[in-house]
Amino acid sequence: MSAKFSRKQEAQADDYGYDFLVAHKKNPWAMAMSFEKLLSLSNGGASAGTQAASSSSAVSEIFSDHPSTEKRIATMSQRATNDGYKRPAK
Repeated sequence: MSAKFSRKQEAQADDYGYDFLVAHKKNPWAMAMSFEKLLSLSNGGASAGTQAASSSSAVSEIFSDHPSTEKRIATMSQRATNDGYKRPAK
């Protein structure tokens, strides 16, 4: 409720980062892959499967100023694919 930036602004920042990578001749898949790493780290630290953890996560999502990490991964992956970039091997 007192978020400093809106989800729309955070999505615009993601787009800026993507465009920055492309402008500097870097593979923009790096955006999606870094979000995947963040998701992996956040899932590894939570006690997944408990009712309390999922409820807490749902509440956090409602009040978050960031789009969901899964949505950010999907958006950046789709954009990179549409632009003809190949996903690098891990």
